[in-house]
This record gives sequence, C-alpha cells and structure tokens, in this order.
Amino acid sequence: DSPRTRWEREQWDRCDVEALAALADATANVDVAHYVPQVRVPTLILAPARSPLTSLAEQWLLRTTIPDAQIEIFEGRDHDIYNEERDRCT
Repeated sequence: DSPRTRWEREQWDRCDVEALAALADATANVDVAHYVPQVRVPTLILAPARSPLTSLAEQWLLRTTIPDAQIEIFEGRDHDIYNEERDRCT
C-alpha cells in the first residue's frame, strides 16, 4: 500500500467504530434533493460508477438538475475515487 493509503487507514482506525456506525445510520436517510435545484455555483460532479453509496443514476440526476453542472464519470471505480484517482480529482 502507498504511504497515503496507510495513513488513511490509520486515521480510520483511530475513530470510534460505534460513533462512525451511528453517523452512518443518522445520515443514511437524509434527503437533500429539494435543495439541489437551488445550487447556483459552478459544479463538477465526480461520479464513481460503482459507488455503493450513490448510484450513477442519482449522480446523473444531480447533473441534470443543477444548472450548468458537469460530470466526470469514473468507470469501474467505487466511492473512494479520491485515493484511487487522485490526479483526476484535482
């Protein structure tokens, strides 16, 4: 593993597992869809095609709902694109 990946795992290992689970449970059903049409800033959607958290269809919905938004699809990638495709995300 790369030094960055090792560092990231170390940070996650320092977190309280029960607190992370509670946070995941608390936010799983939060729906902010009604705010999306109000976004009025330049928006680039970084869309991992195989994210277990957000479907590609949901990411396309963002693209078509936010005025002038653009989308960059990461084919074959899971949610952790920032580590897997750092150069494309910057």
